[in-house]
Amino acid sequence: MKTNAHFLTSISIFLLLLLGGCAGESAPPVTYKSLPPDEQGLSDQERLDLARLTVAFIQYPAAAETAVHFLARQTLPGSDQPLYNARELAHLVDVKRLTDAIQRWGRRLALLLLVGPAIVLWHGDAQRRRQLWKAVQRGAEWGFFTLLAAGLLTTLLWPVAFLLFHEWFFPPGSWLFASSDTLIRLFPERLWMDYATQILVLLTEALLATSLGSALLARRAWWQVITERIANVDLPARGPAHPAAPDLLANLPADSGVIFLCPGYPCIVANLPPDAWGSGPSLN
Repeated sequence: MKTNAHFLTSISIFLLLLLGGCAGESAPPVTYKSLPPDEQGLSDQERLDLARLTVAFIQYPAAAETAVHFLARQTLPGSDQPLYNARELAHLVDVKRLTDAIQRWGRRLALLLLVGPAIVLWHGDAQRRRQLWKAVQRGAEWGFFTLLAAGLLTTLLWPVAFLLFHEWFFPPGSWLFASSDTLIRLFPERLWMDYATQILVLLTEALLATSLGSALLARRAWWQVITERIANVDLPARGPAHPAAPDLLANLPADSGVIFLCPGYPCIVANLPPDAWGSGPSLN
């Protein structure tokens, strides 16, 4: 039962970090410095302004079906042509539904995971705190290796990763557009590749920091466990002192060194020079 609980905690920590990272970067930070210019004449500033309108739609706290009317009213600079056609708007609605779901589940999972650990940290003993931090550490480590594999897949097989992502989360064919469509002009594939790399880097840093921090906290809790166990050890009752001990100590010179007595046992261990014993009483 304990093993299953620890496993579920580790998996939950991993999912929390993953959803938290995606929720924190639900829309790409748009920049066109490293991208080629628009072939149909939009300046980088115009593209940036239009892209920010789209990002504002993604982040707007309303249902996608309601917020999309904001985008439907937008037009291209210097014309009456709509900013997006019907297929583009439909895909953007799907995108907003996905990002809203990620944020919603991220908040729920965060609330669920904060309650349990808070109880353990407030009322649990050192052993339970150690188990909690070890579970957090394992979850962060699993997440790190999962992201490492995802990073390799993204870097080496970006077209495959891009295709799998869209086929998994969106209706087939709904995300394919012509290069002349505004959505591709504002958000080319290279921008999404840079965005995926940024998310992987941020999540990796968060996972490494979480793993290191939880390992240190688990180590601290382990020392508290040891301290509590030592404090609870029942020592044997002290026996009578050896009858020769007082006379022997009285005959020792002042510079005889450090003396260690074993209370309750017939022994004396002394760090003394050979001639320091004199003619004192024998312990035999």
